[in-house]
Amino acid sequence: MIRDGDYHIATVDVLEAKDTNGVLYSYVDIHGSSVYEPDDTGHSSKSYFVKWYNPTGAGSYAGAHLNPFGEGLLEGGGDLIMFALSKTQMAVDWEAWGSVAQLLNDYRFAGYVNEPRITAWDWLNQNILPLMPVSVVSGPYGLRPIIYLQYFQGERIAFTTHILEGSDFQRISALEAAVGLDEIYNTIELRYAKDGTSGNYMSYYSIGADLEYIPETLDFDGYATLSQQRYGVRRNVIETDYVYDTGTAGRIARYLLRANCLVKRRLTYRAAAKYGYLMIGDVIGLTSSTLYLTEQIATVVSKKWDGTSWLYDILIEDNPYTTPRGF
Repeated sequence: MIRDGDYHIATVDVLEAKDTNGVLYSYVDIHGSSVYEPDDTGHSSKSYFVKWYNPTGAGSYAGAHLNPFGEGLLEGGGDLIMFALSKTQMAVDWEAWGSVAQLLNDYRFAGYVNEPRITAWDWLNQNILPLMPVSVVSGPYGLRPIIYLQYFQGERIAFTTHILEGSDFQRISALEAAVGLDEIYNTIELRYAKDGTSGNYMSYYSIGADLEYIPETLDFDGYATLSQQRYGVRRNVIETDYVYDTGTAGRIARYLLRANCLVKRRLTYRAAAKYGYLMIGDVIGLTSSTLYLTEQIATVVSKKWDGTSWLYDILIEDNPYTTPRGF
């Protein structure tokens, strides 16, 4: 069904074609229908809105894309990332993505991609990846995921390995700020469920500790309280066109608050070749006598071989919940 701004309605068939790059797309031809009113130039300047109906015998998918990686619709975050990556010309480490897809599929997305000039990679980077605790890096077998497990776990994070600072794992930088105060926020309003006709967001999910700010959906969070005690109330409003599920909105809001509510600091280490097993995204326990750290939770964010040793950038969060110590 297609409708114009004056609420004239027509039912037309969905057609398919390929663009000049061989990419399949769908379209409808409304010429001759009740919603088509050409102007003096023979063209229509109206805006049109679409509602999908199920063709007979097609099952209940209402125009949505079926999931090529499993049953049902293509809506899980992990499956959606893999689908978008399959539309690029890049090498992809499918085994690595398959191992984390179920973890990310708790995030559910819906909507249209209605920008003919945007690439699958750009769409993914702009609309989906920023909303989940995952990033994409190059690996030996192609693009692979980095999952930020510290945002999936409780207060005490389990590190993968314990690293003792010393001659074979030597600090070569000062402890520097990696995130400025202008990048800290501790109250989030996520606007979602966009209405195509009005362009407004019909729902929102808020998380924070500001008791004077009471929207319809409010989630109080211990991290938000800690952050506000340190830095004051710092609010951020985020809008997404591809979320319609309240559970997903809550996961996104909690992740974004958790990832951005505390100051982070960066260190660079020179490590012996035997530490080559450490990978970007690994959560380690760092002990340093010079910095008075004992099993400090830290994340590997960069890895480089300089010909004789490994160079690692380590990110430390000022978090008394995971490590009872402040800087």
